[in-house]
Amino acid sequence: MFEKSLTDLVKGIRAHKHNEEAYIRTAINEIRNELKANDIKKKAVAIQKLTYLHMLGYDMEWAAFNILEVMSNPSFTLKRAGYLAASQSFTKDTDVMILTSQTFRRDLTSSNQYEVGLAIQCLSNICTPDLARDLVSEIVSLLNSTKAYVRKKAILVLYKIFLQYPDALRPSFPRLKEKLADPHPSVVSASVNVICELARKNPNNYLGMAPVFFKLLTSLNNNWTTIKIVKLFGSLAPHEPRLAKKLVEPMANLIQTTPAKSLLYECLCTVTRGMSKHMTVVKLASEKLKMFVEDPDQNLKYLGLLGLNNLMDQYPRIIADIKDTIIACLNDDDITIRQRSLDLLCGVVNPKNLKSIITRLMKSLNDINEKASASIMEEKYKDHLIEKIILTCSKENYANIANFKWYLDILINLTQVKSAAHGKLIAAQLIDVLIRVKSIRDSGVQEMIKLLSSPQLQTESSETSAVFEVLYAAAWLTGEFVSDCATHEELDILRALTQPPVLSLPLRIQSSYVLTIAKIYTHACKSAEQEESVKEDLPSIVEVTKQGLEMFLKSSDVEIQERAVSVQKIIDLHQELLKDGLDIADELYALFEDKLNPVAPKAQRKLQEAPPQELNLDEWIGTPFSELMDERVFKQTETYGGYQHEEEESEEESEEHAPASVSSELGGYNEAKTIFMLGKRSKNDPSIPTHT
Repeated sequence: MFEKSLTDLVKGIRAHKHNEEAYIRTAINEIRNELKANDIKKKAVAIQKLTYLHMLGYDMEWAAFNILEVMSNPSFTLKRAGYLAASQSFTKDTDVMILTSQTFRRDLTSSNQYEVGLAIQCLSNICTPDLARDLVSEIVSLLNSTKAYVRKKAILVLYKIFLQYPDALRPSFPRLKEKLADPHPSVVSASVNVICELARKNPNNYLGMAPVFFKLLTSLNNNWTTIKIVKLFGSLAPHEPRLAKKLVEPMANLIQTTPAKSLLYECLCTVTRGMSKHMTVVKLASEKLKMFVEDPDQNLKYLGLLGLNNLMDQYPRIIADIKDTIIACLNDDDITIRQRSLDLLCGVVNPKNLKSIITRLMKSLNDINEKASASIMEEKYKDHLIEKIILTCSKENYANIANFKWYLDILINLTQVKSAAHGKLIAAQLIDVLIRVKSIRDSGVQEMIKLLSSPQLQTESSETSAVFEVLYAAAWLTGEFVSDCATHEELDILRALTQPPVLSLPLRIQSSYVLTIAKIYTHACKSAEQEESVKEDLPSIVEVTKQGLEMFLKSSDVEIQERAVSVQKIIDLHQELLKDGLDIADELYALFEDKLNPVAPKAQRKLQEAPPQELNLDEWIGTPFSELMDERVFKQTETYGGYQHEEEESEEESEEHAPASVSSELGGYNEAKTIFMLGKRSKNDPSIPTHT
């Protein structure tokens, strides 16, 4: 009278919402006591309650032996509760798993088909290699059962047995193959299902069964079984061209006559994947897929786009012919449909339609960017759209781009999009294009200068704007190719590089700014010899440069400090030599004069495989540094930043030729030595941090 049933447990949990944990803990203690009783019905009720609690996340592994007791009971009602609990809680590590073999064997040989069904259902859920090996003979014998219900379930559980015990496949397969001719359609359907799943893993092993399935394809009226056969042929056809040719007619008939959308789509997928060399059926499939895309049903539209993706590689012309239909899908409310249409459009790009497609994609991108608030899915789609635009334009080494000025404008527009996901990709493209294409360097540097002066530096954060990711590229490109710029804007560039908001940039970018300042300064000094306007601005250039370097000298980053100190010393030395009548503008400019040339990714490997005859890879390009140090003697002095080079000569000769020696030091003897000499800390300058 006072025992709680499963219904009482559920009602009690709902009634104790505020202290549910305490109530369930009490209920589990009651279940433990009930499982100790001798009454098997009481144990079955306890297992039912425990199964419900297991569904809520509570452990019931401790009751595994009690579950086995209920499973073994002759009563079908109690047995069903035990099998359900075992299906949910038993794993390969369950201690009593080895004891279940006898229970399964007894129920699999039962005269009650529903008891057999219970055992098969549970076995499919908890099958282990040991159980599969012990019970495979009983399952195979059930294939000859007089009851279609048992035959069907036995066929289906064979697949789980084959997964756990592959050695059973070869001896059991002939019996499974016989069931394809079973008089009951459910048994045939189950056999087709199992063989299709096996064929997915290794299609070549099942090519010999193609005639049997071909006969079923043309004779069955069951759509679901036909779908499985069609999917099987989709796996087999790529491995046997003769089979694909044989399937053209029945596939065309199914595509034209079947009213079932599910069967039609599977036929279309089989054609696009395994029969793409037969244009007759491919054209028919493409027309049906286009109808799917134009259908107002969102599911059919998505499936149509998915099917067209299978044709994209071999028949881009077919996709290009329905470009307008696909473009219309870019306005769909469903983001997944937009993604599939985006993949299609980018896959059929050629030199003729590149501009129109990218222009349309940029419009979609701007529409999303102008929204006040976008969902997480919209933001992900926006990132995917940016990536597709860049990868499409750069596809096959920019094979589809005829006007790189247009592509540069696209990249600049992408920097204005609030997305930090692909800032590095945009920056890499800017660097790659301006290094490769000399004809657009002038306009490219102008755009980089605008980017460095962008007001977004003050209004956008690094987490929402791609500008911060491309600033590194903008600074490097400006310093590297400023000599290719038709107009002289050194003063404006330096002001952009030294404005206060720069200090909020990542340290890596600030470090590149310092080196760019050095390049701009040396270029300005060189240009001042020929351009009067630059010569007039030179005092301002020097002043802005020094003020900017003072800002970087206070940085907490050691690398930034070191670069700022080195550049400051170069400028101070230059100004001192100018006062003494020595101009080393040419020598300073030579430090950064050489430009980087594009190198193919596989160039080094090709050089190692077949080096030119005139190239000796074992020979030094210049004088080895060790020999260079043996020939030169360095001694510390108070002159020119801390070190002065001295030839091995008498003191009289050294004093007599001192001016010439200094001139040759700064004008000849390689730029590397000049950097070495100018980069040392002066003892007379206490403002320079000692660690640099």
